[in-house]
This record gives sequence, C-alpha cells and structure tokens, in this order.
Amino acid sequence: MMPLLHQARAARNRRRNARTIRRQRLSSQIEQLERRDLLAFDIGLFADINQQGVSAAIDHLVEFKGEVYFVADDGRSGSELWKSDGTIDGTGQVADLLPGVDGSLPEDLTVLGAELFFTALDELGETDLWKTDGTTAGTTMVFDADANGVYYLRDLTASGGNLFFTAYHYDSGYELWIHDQAVGGTMLVKDINPDQTIIDRPRELTDVDGTLFFTSYENGYYNRELWMSDGSEAGTMMVKDLAIDTSDPLDPDPSISSYPTYLTNVDGVLFFVAEDPVDGVELFRSDGTSAGTLQVADLHPSGSSYPDDLTAFDGHVFFSADDGVTGRQLFKSQVATGTTTMVANTAGGSNASNPTDLEVVGQELFFAAEGVVPATTVSADAPTLLTDNSILSGSAWAGIVTGLTTGPDRGNLATFGGNGVFTAKPQTSTNDGPGWVVNGAKIGDAGVGLETLALNDFYLADIDSGDLDNDSWEWTISDAAGLTNLAFTGFASGNQFDQSHEGLVFELFLNHSTTRTSVLELAGDELDNWFAGRSANNIAISHPGGPTVTTATLRMTIGRDGAPAFADGGSEAIVVNATLTADLSPATTARLPVGRELHKTDGTTAGTVLIDDFVTDGSANPSELTESGGLLYFSADEPVGSGRELWVSNGTQSGTMRLIDSQPGSDEYGAPLDGDPQNLTDIGGTLFFTTIDGTVDRELWASNGTALTTRPIANINPGTQSADVQQFTPVGDLLYFVADDGINGEAVWRADPTSQTVTMVADVTASSIDAVSGLAKFGSGVVFYNSIAGSGGGMYYHDGSQTTQFMAGTPVAVNLDGTMFVENPADNRVYFVTNDAASGEELWSSDGTLAGTAIVQDLNSGNTGSEPTELTSFKGQIYFAADDGVGGRELFSTSAGGGIQQVRDINPGAIGSDPQQLTVSGGTLFFAADDGTNGRELQTSGGTLLDINPNGSSNPAELTDIGGTLYFAADNGVDGTEPFLSNGTVATQIANVGPLSSSSNPDGFTASDGRVYFAAEQSNRGALLEIFSGISGTQLVNLTGAPNYPDAPDSIALLDSFEIPTNVDNNYGARVRAYLTVPTTGDYTFWIASDDQGSLLLSTDDDPANAAQIASVPVWTSSRQYDKYPTDQQSAPIRLVAGQVYYIEALMKEGSGGDNLSVAWSGPGILGPTVIGGQYLTRFGVAPTDLGTGRELWSTDGTPAGTELVADLQPGLPSSNPEPKGSTGLRLLLSVTDDGSVGREPYSSGGTPANTSLIEDLNRDLRFGSDPEGFHPFGDDWLFVGDDGLIGNELYRLAADAPVAPDVEVAAPPGVDPPVGRQQRSMVDSISLVFDEEVLVAETAIELTNRDTNTKVTSLIVNATFRDGRTIVELTFGPGPSVVSRDPSGTTGLLNSLADGNYQLTVPADAIQSLQTGLSLDGDWVHGENAADRFFRFYGDSDGDRDVDGHDYGRFGLTFLQSAPGIYNPDLDYEGDGDVDGQDYGRFGLRFMRRLDHS
Repeated sequence: MMPLLHQARAARNRRRNARTIRRQRLSSQIEQLERRDLLAFDIGLFADINQQGVSAAIDHLVEFKGEVYFVADDGRSGSELWKSDGTIDGTGQVADLLPGVDGSLPEDLTVLGAELFFTALDELGETDLWKTDGTTAGTTMVFDADANGVYYLRDLTASGGNLFFTAYHYDSGYELWIHDQAVGGTMLVKDINPDQTIIDRPRELTDVDGTLFFTSYENGYYNRELWMSDGSEAGTMMVKDLAIDTSDPLDPDPSISSYPTYLTNVDGVLFFVAEDPVDGVELFRSDGTSAGTLQVADLHPSGSSYPDDLTAFDGHVFFSADDGVTGRQLFKSQVATGTTTMVANTAGGSNASNPTDLEVVGQELFFAAEGVVPATTVSADAPTLLTDNSILSGSAWAGIVTGLTTGPDRGNLATFGGNGVFTAKPQTSTNDGPGWVVNGAKIGDAGVGLETLALNDFYLADIDSGDLDNDSWEWTISDAAGLTNLAFTGFASGNQFDQSHEGLVFELFLNHSTTRTSVLELAGDELDNWFAGRSANNIAISHPGGPTVTTATLRMTIGRDGAPAFADGGSEAIVVNATLTADLSPATTARLPVGRELHKTDGTTAGTVLIDDFVTDGSANPSELTESGGLLYFSADEPVGSGRELWVSNGTQSGTMRLIDSQPGSDEYGAPLDGDPQNLTDIGGTLFFTTIDGTVDRELWASNGTALTTRPIANINPGTQSADVQQFTPVGDLLYFVADDGINGEAVWRADPTSQTVTMVADVTASSIDAVSGLAKFGSGVVFYNSIAGSGGGMYYHDGSQTTQFMAGTPVAVNLDGTMFVENPADNRVYFVTNDAASGEELWSSDGTLAGTAIVQDLNSGNTGSEPTELTSFKGQIYFAADDGVGGRELFSTSAGGGIQQVRDINPGAIGSDPQQLTVSGGTLFFAADDGTNGRELQTSGGTLLDINPNGSSNPAELTDIGGTLYFAADNGVDGTEPFLSNGTVATQIANVGPLSSSSNPDGFTASDGRVYFAAEQSNRGALLEIFSGISGTQLVNLTGAPNYPDAPDSIALLDSFEIPTNVDNNYGARVRAYLTVPTTGDYTFWIASDDQGSLLLSTDDDPANAAQIASVPVWTSSRQYDKYPTDQQSAPIRLVAGQVYYIEALMKEGSGGDNLSVAWSGPGILGPTVIGGQYLTRFGVAPTDLGTGRELWSTDGTPAGTELVADLQPGLPSSNPEPKGSTGLRLLLSVTDDGSVGREPYSSGGTPANTSLIEDLNRDLRFGSDPEGFHPFGDDWLFVGDDGLIGNELYRLAADAPVAPDVEVAAPPGVDPPVGRQQRSMVDSISLVFDEEVLVAETAIELTNRDTNTKVTSLIVNATFRDGRTIVELTFGPGPSVVSRDPSGTTGLLNSLADGNYQLTVPADAIQSLQTGLSLDGDWVHGENAADRFFRFYGDSDGDRDVDGHDYGRFGLTFLQSAPGIYNPDLDYEGDGDVDGQDYGRFGLRFMRRLDHS
C-alpha cells in the first residue's frame, strides 16, 4: 500500500483554518497585506506511483573559490551553471542564462584568476563566452560571439594570464583565439591555416608554465604539428616540423603530419606523443625550441609503441606503451636525463598488463592493470588425450565431453585433434542386477542412476582389443616447489561392466616413478546399468606429498588390478569425472591471472604491487581513479556483489574498501544494479561525484573517505519518471486504474477514497515490461488483459482480493476507444471477442473462471470469424455488430436461451448496414447504420429510422446519452455537421453553430448544472457563395437583371477556397464575395475561369463600392482553364500591401451544360495560377477582421436560442480545443489549450466567460501543458492524470473548496491596495472584506446591525472589486440609522462613520459564491459576535482599546484646533467639518474615562 503524498481533506481543513486566523498587529503598526494566490479548486498530487528518479545530468565539475562548480539540469531551467559547498543549503543555481527547459548548456568551465570562464548557448543556439565570480549578478557575457561572426567556441584554456580557445569565423575558419584579461578584448590570435574551408581546428591546448602549446594544420589538411603561442600573432609559431618525408633526399616532403597528441606538462617540460615517419608513433618532449624538441625513445623498433596515459610522477613521466614483445606495459622516462625503462609487467610472462587511469597519490602512483597472484593449488580435471588413447570410429568412442546437444545422454566428444557427436549406450537385455530399469533405458531416464552427462566427463564405449595403441589415460600435475595434500576425487559410472574381468584401475605415481604409491579398483554393480550417479563419489585417492614431490600422475586402465582386459559384448561404456589436485608451496612461481585490478608503484619494479584482488571471481575493472584528501577514490565492479560502486584505498589491502552501495538490489536477471559513480572531482580534499541511487536518480554526492561521510548533497532534479496512469475504471466507490511504478511494469492499481490509499492489486507476472489493457468493471472487481511487451499473455479477473487467469490468448478491441470487455449484469458474465484459431474472431463470455469461459456461438462458422464489434449491454442482453458470412455486417444480440440472434437485417443482402456507435439512451438503443437506401443515418434497435439528411448520409457521430436524451453530431446536408438531439422518435438540430454551410463538428457533449457543454468550431475563413436559381441565359446581365438579385439568393454557402462546385445545375447565377488578405507586400496577378460568362472585381480597400473589374470570361471556359482568353481572363499586376484587407468579388452566369467558377492568383512566394485558398479569405457579411472563434467551448439548453459560445479562450481563429471531462454539479471540468504560454491545462466553467478559468498551471514549461486526462469522481473529489513536467504522468486529486471566511479590515486608509485596517476605533468609516479568490457577492443580502441599540444599518453601500487574485468587498455608509454624517456641507470629502456601539456583520452563505467552483460559503458568516473581533466604534478611542483614557487625551490635545496636514487627525473630527474644535472636545469629554464593553 502506498502512502499518499496529499491527504486532501485534512490538508484542506488545515489550510482553511490557517486562512481564517486573524492577523496579529502591533498597536501602531500598519502591516502590508501579503500576496496570496490560493485557489478555489485545490489540486494536489495524490500519489507519485513511479518514484524512479530523473537525472540532473551533472557534468563539468571544477573547483573554484573552494567550492565545486558544475552544470546541471533541475528539470525546470534546463542545463545551467550550479555550485555547491557540499551542503544542501549551499547548493544552488548560479544563473539561469537561458530561461526554459533547454538551458544554456554551459561547457568548458575554466578558472582564470578570480573568475570562472565558460561557454553557453544563447537564444539562437549559438555559443558565447561568459564568466562569473560565483554570484548571479557577477555572471556576465564576456564575448557575444555570434554577433561578431564567431561560432563554435570550445577548448577554453588558461595560460599566461589569458584565456585561449578555438573558434570559427567565416574569414579565417577554425583558429586560435584569445581573451586578453589585461585589455578585456577578445580577438583572433593568428590565422595559421589559410584554408578557411577545413572543418578541423587547433587541438590539445596545453599550458606549460605560462606558454600555450597546441597542434594545428599548417595548410589545409596538411602538416598538423606542434605549435606554441604567447597570445600575440608574432609569438605564435610552429615549434618543429617533426614529420618530413625524406624518402626522396632531393625532394623532402614537409606536408605530412606527425599528429601530436596527449600534450602533458611534466615539471615544466612538454611531453607528447607523435608519429615519426620512420620510427612510428612514439614519445616526444619539447622545451619550446626546435632543438629541444625530440623523440624520447623508440620503444617499438619494428613498429609503434603508441604511448598513452602520460602522467607526471617523481621526476618522471609515466605512461603505458607497447614494446612489441610483451604487449602494453607501464614505462617511465626521467625528465632530467631522458632515460626510459619499463617499470613492471603486472600480468607476468609475455602477457600484456594494459595499465590505464594513472593517478598520483602522495609518493605512490596508482593504476588499473591486468594482475596475477601466487597460485595456491594446481589441478587437472580431465585426462590428457593423445593420438593413441582417443578415438572416434564407428561405435568406438574414447574422449572428453565438451557439451550436451539434444538430451542428457548425448553430446559432443573431443579427441586428440578431432570431435564428433555421440549418444551414450543404453541399458540392454534383461534385469541383471542393481540399477536395471528396462531394455533401452538411457542416461537421464526415470530410475536410471546416472542423471546426465556433463562437461569434462571422460566417456569410453565399445573399445575392443586393437582399437587403441595406448589403453591408459593419465591426469598429471607438477610444480618445482613441491606438491602437498594430493587428492584424486570424483565418480565413475558404467554400463555392462558386469563380468568378473571388467573394471577400472586407478594408480597414483609420483615424480615419474614406475612404482605406484596408491591404487583404487572399481568393479561390479557400480559399473553396470549406469547405476552410480554423479554424487556417488566412488573415486578417492590421496597422498600427503611434500616439498620433494614435484610431479604426480594418476593413471586409469580398463580391467582388473594386475589383469588388464577389454570389456566385451558391444554395449560396455564408462563415464569418469574426477580431478587430481594438490596444494602448492608458498615458494611456487606459478601465478594465476586475477583480471583487471588496482595496482600501485613507487617507480621501481619491486615496488609495483597488486593492492587487492577484491573481486575473486572476475575483474573489478577499476576506473575513474581520482586523488582527494590523500586517498585514492575509484569506481569498481563486483559482478556478484554490489555492482559498480565507489571505492576508496589508502594503498593497503585492508584500507581498500567499498564506500557505498548507492543503488542496491538486482535486476530481473539477478545481476546487481550499478551506482556507476562518475565525475569524480577533488574539491579542497573532499571528493565530489555523481552516482545513481535507489530511485535510479543520478545526482550530486560527496565523500571524505568513510561510509559515514559519503552522502548525497542535493537532489537537484526532483523529477521522477512517469507512471503513465490510464484506464480509470470505477467499481462502486473504488477507482481501479493501470500504472507503471518503474519496477513491475504496468499493473492494476486501486484508489480507495475511504482509506485514502493507492494500492497495487494485480501484478500477474514478475516482468518489468508488462502491458495491461482493456481494464473493465466486472462484478465487484475488474477484468483485464496482461501481456509482456504486447505479446502473449492472457485474460484475468480480479475480484477485489485475488487475481485469477480465466483464459489464455488475446482479446480484440471492440470499438475505437479500445474497449475489450463488456459486463452484462443480467447474467453476471463478461463478454469479449478473441480468436482461438479454430473459430476466428468470435464472441466469448466468462464468469471469471477458467471453467466458466466459453465461446457464445461460432456465428461465422470456420476460422474466418464474424468479428463482433460495438459490444453493448441492453435489456439484459449483449448487442453488437457482426458479419455472419451471409448477410454482411448487421445488428445481433445474445439470446436468453443462449446463442446469438439477429436483431434486424437493416440492409438486406451480402453487404450489410455496418452498425456503429451503439449507445443506450432513455431506454432506447441508438446506432448509426446504412440501410442501402437512405445512407448512413441514425437508427434504433426497435426499427426507427431517423433520416436527418434526405439527400444523403448524415453520418451521425459522437453519440452521447445525457439524462435520457441522445446528443450527437450530424450533417443535414445544408448546414454541415452540427449538434442534434433525439428522444428516439424524432431528431432535432439544436443549432447551426458553424456559419452558413460550414461544419462546427461538435464533440465532447457533457452535462453540467442543467446545461450541455460541447466543443465546436466557428470559422469565417473562406468565401461567401450566393446562388440565384431559375435564371435562363448565359450573360451576366441575365443575372444582374433578375428580380431577386442581389438581395434574395436562393441559397448560400461557405466555400473553403475561391472555387464553386462544378457541374451541379443549369440556368443559375453565382456570386462569390470575400475579403482578401495577402501574405506579403508585392505585385499580384489574378485569373478567372467560368462557364458561362464571368467577371472578377477587386476593391482598393475593404469597401465593395470601390471595386472594379480586373478580369473576365467573355463566353465560357473549362474548369480552371485560365488561358483560353488571355487578355480577358488575366489581370494586370496589382500592388497589394500585407496586412491590408481588400474586397474581392466574382460573378458567373450558367446557361446549360457544364458549369464552373474559380479565381486564381500568383504573387510573392505563390506560383500561379493557383486557386486562392481559404487561409487568405474572410467571408463577406462579417467584419473584415472577424476570422471566427476557432474551436471553443459552447453550451446549450437544447434550443437554438439557448445555444451560445461560453468563452473564446484563444481569441480569434486560433482554437483552445476544449475537451469537456466531467461536472462537479456546479462547474464543468475540462482541459484547454489556451494562449500558448500555459499549454493544455485543467479549466472549469460555469457557462460564462467570467466563470471560465484556468484551475492551475500544473506544468510550468512554456512549451508543454500537463495534458490532464481521465477525470473521475473520487469520494467528494476528483482524480485525474497529469504531467507537471517533473514527475511525468501521475495521479492528481482535484477538490472544490468552498469560499473561506474573509479577512476583515476596519477603517482602512484610502489608497492602500490591498486594504489594511487600523487600530483606532474613534471613527469607523469603512469595512473591507478580503476574499482569497474571485467571488460573486449578493450585495443586498449583507446585513450590518448595531448590537447595543439593535439598530440595522439600512444605508449600507456595497462595492465589490476583483484585483490581484482577491475579491475586495468595501462597505461604506450613507445617511441613515446608526450612521454619523461627517461631510454635511460636501466640502471635506470625509466618509460617514458608524455611530458608537458594538456591531455585527452577517453575510448569508448564499450571498458569496466562488466564481470558479460555484460553491457558496460553508455557512452564514458572522463577524462581531465575539469581543475578540474588535468590531465597534467608540469616538475618542484612538488606539482601539475600548476606553477613552489619558493616552487618547494626549492624542486629542496634539490635534486640537489644528488644521495643518499631518497634525490634523480626521479620526477625532466627529462632525467632519475639517477641524478638531470645541464641539469635538465636548463629545470627547462625555466619553473621557469611560469604556465600551462588548455586548
């Protein structure tokens, strides 16, 4: 069971309580109201099911100012520059240079003085040079490279107080550049290679005591040699041309390259590797002069030694090289003398040790290499095969088993110089003693003692006299230092060795003596009938040996001791598997390879040792060797232990240990999971590194050399992987779904609103790549299909507590939404379609058990299958569409007595009506079908045809039941696809949302608060077509002279381009009108084609009155025939301006025959003639700039008048593409793609623009939204799936919060926003109620009463405004009961005040409604019932302490008879006449030393 990350109800209550606590204020302090962005809808993560981590992609670790600087991706900012002091609080982003999830990708972090330089990408993806002092403010661009035509900066290197790097410029190509710290300039050092077209750059930039060395081509791709630079052009020069081809002494060729690499500063001398034309690739050194640049040694005289891993240590350069004799070994060369020698061969003999990862720690050099350890034992596990004691001839076999083939009794047999396939002899004849089973019984058969043959078995069969020249087989071991504790152990088994002369003799001989020291004889039953098994251990010979025993031979012969003899009979065979072993002396020179392990050296052969063979079965393969704090850290692999993890060593065996197992556990194959430490970097004696933890998250760690000090620093990228939650399936109050926790693959999970838990309830295999589909309710549980990566698998039933498989095989999706299983409550069975190969795809049903699963009927007999689809439970039966092979695809149902029956043969014949979208609504089963006569229309199972389009198919779609009424989309043939409804008797168009004949394509019908919401499209793109019918003649005057022209067309339509349908009628005229907007300013040419006569008019602006003819068709043309009358049909070029709107009109008059009209154009970027597309046209009849609303949210009450656009969330033609998801009862829940800055996110709507709003921007990535899906009720709340950009698709809870009690601000000074009340209660001229969300206020319902006099304030003035996320309800007072007028002359502007007394403010619950959720206050809200509310007015009480005392008297005295600003206190001006005078003093005196207690 998974603990939830968000206990919604308790958390919401805590938040509600916190929000109702009144602010604490000091007596004389005015406190600014803090900003609060609290939501009416509360969204919280319900469960992060897949908690496998997402790496922060940490890289480029460097030390700067005692801290580690690095590049990391936190999942929000992309890869940016970070720093850490080793603590979580000291770890943070230095600067977000390129906002957004891509990041600026800093690279080449390089310290120069007190600044850190690096490269980073700008918003155009180009590389610029930056620097930082470690602060955000101190992070600045040094060189805007692309603004100066410079690109691809890299290889930053500090040398001589300057920063060098390589970069590309169009004029010079890839060259060396410098940032001069002294002058602050960035410039090209020298154009070394005159060929700017090459794509290779200077390389190997290396500082040697203030001089920069590097390599470069001199010309084109020729002569890459060693160069040096002091930063000036004159001081940049080739050091020496090391590769000159002198094969022709008269014409040496300097163009070849020595390709210097591995440039390394060793005690102020540059060492490097280069290729000599004669000696090959060898080690070189240079002091910066030509004479001082020379080859160190030719280690491989007949080839190249390829030096590598150059490392400075103890006055030498250490490196690996191949001398051509023993392979790659560790060498050293003394800096002072140039003497070069091999240090050691850690692999021994002539084997290559292949040293790598050289790292200096104190006075020792560590490295990884192949190693050896002294052997402690020696063994021979098989006899030596010779030409004279092994055979493969007919049925005669003598050799060693090298592997099995097709059974336990057969395999491959090796002989001296050959091999073959064999089958072991079986038992023969009749029962002749122990082990006999039956004639022909084989090794491995039941009852046979020998279970199987195995590797290294010696097998001998049917050897007769003369088959072999040598009838003995020997195991031999030796060591010059002596053999002790000799043992020969194993087993022997035989077949038909049942005669008295048949057996095996084993003899032990020492030091080549002909006198044996031990003998063992086997004969009888254990060599017959394969009676002895592999565990028989019937071979055992031993001898103590000693330092003088240097050789031991175990000889095996056939026969009896002293009487060798061959077996006879033809079925004799033996199997022997035994090993001769002995312990070795410590003085032995025998060595065993241990694989690639950790070594160290002090520079001498004797001082080069293996530190520890801590992986005894394989290689540790140490890598990433790094010194930190005097210790060596490295990555090593324990293949049978913890995998690849971080290790530390102090150079001793006991001091070499694994520090952590950062990713414990093993994979599904049993292999350990690797932490795989990387980026090991020493920062002031602390090791920083990255590794993968138990959540598969690579983040930043640190270590000081012990397990306790090895710790994660910070989870920079807190993201986790996606659980891909899907297939929500409610079962009672429970909600089942499919999710992937990253460990078990897809499995079935359950959310329980009572226990507030999420639990995985069905994981049917151990695979991590399970795929679950078709999850559906059945009984008190669910059914589903489980496969492994989409293959194989079976069907399962989970009854709420346990999961059982009820059928193997794969169910077929029966509709477009992927449904596989349909429950029929009437017979407590689940129905599905599967293919059992014999019947094809047919209908099956199950009660959830294997025994209770069966095919319903083979409707289309044979293996073709009827392919049932659209399974729907209706009136106790399952209805579906299927093809019985006779009448085509028609409507069928299961029958009460079992089997299947046809409901209706809607389209008689072999084609069928193809029923689709079976939907139950109001006790009627609706579907769309084609009866062959009326086209595809709405039908019912009872036989009702609802013919919506009399002239064709209406193609009903989106069939949705809402409260017993069917809502759907259909095309009546006139208005396009629009919203309809039906009660099963008639179908009624709700509204024509799309203008004219264009389709609005409604979908997503969802009920909420008494209305039905849907998404629909409204576009004015295109051209207005008007048809005037019944007009004879072919001339335009016949059209323009008709009585119904121009104001009464017979039909109108919206064209999606400037072309009408062709060949549709005779004797009519057409007018096409639109507003034209051109994409680019320039000259445009227009063409017209029509049948018969036509005319094209264009205005100089959007006014039709300014239109003039620019082209025409005098008689007729074919469709799009623009060149029949060139001088008439084509306009002259016309200058048009982008962004300006032009009225365009075309007329056509058709007589008889074919008919057409189209207008084409050409212009900037438009090849012509091309028919003008709808994207450039706006239909005439609307404002020229009114492109429509695009696809937005609509609502309806089922009538045309009650159908309206809810909100144009993306104003204009761009669409928000709303997807209604469900209803809280008061608000519609939907997902919306808004203006692009948020992406698809959850919204709510109450049916008006004002109450349609974003609930929360879950995914703050500007490019993506959270894509909320799968909204389902969950107790009082809702669950849905969303992606916040950090943790992937996970489970979220949405709860609707009632508005909370407001904060009350009394007598807030004017001009302060948000309002902040004051302590004084001498004057109460306003009351502000502050709600933390946008609310609707029923102003007349608010009541204010003087509790002391029981007087209601009837002159209450309520003003509600919403700003900055808050609704502020300001209450002021007109003249009336319990109100003191304070500006009777209208000159001071002072507000009226409440009269003295305690007050109570009552806001009924239904007077406040959340605009977002539609909820009202939880209950009536009352303020002033308690003394702690401090809701009173008491003239003279300047500090609000409920009395008028000496403190108040002092303040009164300061303002008495004063009118100057800052001294005059209006709070003590009782009547509001602009001063504090004697009248005020008199009223003050009446209250002096009196209290106003709460009543």
